[in-house]
Amino acid sequence: MWVNLFVALILDETLARKAVVLEYSREKRLGRSRRRRSSKRRSQGGKPLSAGEKRRLKVFDIKPEHQRYELFLPLHDLWKQYIMSICNGLRPGSSPQLVQQKLLKADFHGAILTVVRSKCPSYVGTTGILVQEFKHIFKIITKEDRLKVIPKNNSVFAVEVNGFVSHIYGSKFEYRASERSAKKFKAVESSFRMSGKPLATPGRVLFGEGQLLKRSRRRCQPKVFFLFSDVLVYGSVVVAGRWYKNQKTISLADIQLEDLEDSTWMENQWLIRTPRKSFYVVAGCPKEKQAWMEHIVACRDRWIQTVAAFTPFTFAATWIPDGASAVCMRCCNEFTAVLRRHHCRNCGFLVCGACSKQHAVLRHIHPIDLQRVCRLCSRRLLQEQQQEEEHLYVDVAAVLGEGEQEEEGKGMTLRNFHGWLNSQTQPHFMWFTLCVGG
Repeated sequence: MWVNLFVALILDETLARKAVVLEYSREKRLGRSRRRRSSKRRSQGGKPLSAGEKRRLKVFDIKPEHQRYELFLPLHDLWKQYIMSICNGLRPGSSPQLVQQKLLKADFHGAILTVVRSKCPSYVGTTGILVQEFKHIFKIITKEDRLKVIPKNNSVFAVEVNGFVSHIYGSKFEYRASERSAKKFKAVESSFRMSGKPLATPGRVLFGEGQLLKRSRRRCQPKVFFLFSDVLVYGSVVVAGRWYKNQKTISLADIQLEDLEDSTWMENQWLIRTPRKSFYVVAGCPKEKQAWMEHIVACRDRWIQTVAAFTPFTFAATWIPDGASAVCMRCCNEFTAVLRRHHCRNCGFLVCGACSKQHAVLRHIHPIDLQRVCRLCSRRLLQEQQQEEEHLYVDVAAVLGEGEQEEEGKGMTLRNFHGWLNSQTQPHFMWFTLCVGG
């Protein structure tokens, strides 16, 4: 009895001074921490919904009571203000090319679109406000309060803003607005494969592309042309629309166009002149020819004003086709399998090898390389060079020689001035060369 009482007193004293753990609750504490973390994640925003969850929840579905044309008219008014601001105000004198450039990067939610071409004839003529845009389709509300789903691929849409009507290809809008221009540049670069050169530069815009015929020395060859805001790029066609080669780039500041009348053997042609090469181009119809020439001239004038460039005065001569003459246009010898045809780079005439043995530097083609020229052009270029040297000697004598002649009282003729100039300038040139080399 006394032992039990003593044990009870010891237990009471121990329990009064110390805390006794009755149950191991670590797992419960971990569970509470997990719940706190999960609730914190929910309050901060959890994982976004997947595409399947969005479809199940019908996030993008417009309720039937909201499919009313008049409800989206305020959205159209906002879109017009937005497009006017990015186009710097649309006026009757605004450039269509600049407007097209801005529309390429614009957002079309709220725009009134009209289907002008489609693979399915039932879509043609449909007009409405664009309310939703997905990767492959447009959703528009018509005036009859109907929601239409129009596929982008194989469809052409027309959008009108203050009298400006622009046609947009739906296949080009399968990318985001910020990616459309970059995707187009990459597509053009990749079409030239490994031989292509980079085309994407800041401020460069693609205005148009198409296939034309380029007259060469033997026959007409199909070429693809890309008109940018500052250059004209063309190349040979391997697979139409997919693969090109021999990429050539011409600055628009160096281009001069010349319209040509139609002939019995060639129609819808014009001449593109450049300092390095000039060639004839043939379009498929008069309307296509006029459109190409107008767009090239407009882009060239705008680029020249932007960079304050000067148009060159000397352009390369156009080569006469091989079939235009059967004899040499200098000595009248008939061309054969042995007596081959050659072209004078200065006049473009068909000449034989004996009449084109001479070579000369044509600065508008290359500042250093020698070019094949005919005998007549060689003599003419030599005379022009001698005249330039004489004018140079006279000008130098007038500037440098007159003061020394008056002081020394000695006359100097043009004949001995050439020797004096060489003797005086040669040591300075050698000294300069040694300084640079050392």
